[in-house]
Amino acid sequence: MGRVKRLFDSRLSGDAADDRRCAAQEIGARRQRYTRPDRWGFLDGVGDSEDDVEGSQAHSASFGNSNQEGKAMRAAVLRNIGDQVLDIVEDMELGPVGPTEVRVQIKATGVCHSDLHGMNGDLPIAAPFVPGHEGAGVVTEVGSAVTNVSVGDHVVVVWSPPCGRCVACVDQKAPHLCVMIQFAAAAVPHFNEGGTPIFGFAGTGTFAEELILPQEGVVVIDKDIPFEIASLIGCGVTTGVGAAINTARVVPGSTCVVFG
Repeated sequence: MGRVKRLFDSRLSGDAADDRRCAAQEIGARRQRYTRPDRWGFLDGVGDSEDDVEGSQAHSASFGNSNQEGKAMRAAVLRNIGDQVLDIVEDMELGPVGPTEVRVQIKATGVCHSDLHGMNGDLPIAAPFVPGHEGAGVVTEVGSAVTNVSVGDHVVVVWSPPCGRCVACVDQKAPHLCVMIQFAAAAVPHFNEGGTPIFGFAGTGTFAEELILPQEGVVVIDKDIPFEIASLIGCGVTTGVGAAINTARVVPGSTCVVFG
């Protein structure tokens, strides 16, 4: 289905305790970036200076009909855990793109049962939130420190991106167990609706026209891959195929029972 490009930092961090400290520091840094006084009015002022904010915006690039910061777009929102209906709103906004973040215009999104788990409370997530974590689209803006993607790239959304340097990624050779970036991204409400901070499911939120992700949260794909196919690779295909081939080690000729 085409070439998928991925860049990892191969630096080795110490042990699991070091990884937890690094994750906590990353969460704190991302929280701090979004806790300065701003135009939405729901943030506390202990973050970056306005000069730093302007600097990061000046070095970012955008194109096309990108939803610029503070401009309204359409999104689906779950108001309360346990609700059965999503609100479709027209006035959702995004915050600024940080130095290591990218903005993606969603072209297609899948519907995964994990979204239902979040809606009914089986998975812990703060409400209100924008559901969706299987998505594909086009990069419309990149932060000043982004190195692995460019404006115009077609990408698949990765809701659990590996950091490439923790114990799970390096020592255990199990990047799918890495939570360093995922937990940090999930702790920041990138969406805003009328002054109310809105989280994205699993740090993403593909039931919106655009979203902001860490640069590790996207994988570049060939531009001839249809978005509706690419979007499923973000979760359904990788988890299903991975469970069969890597975990159950199913091979041609195997006799299997499928549960669920």
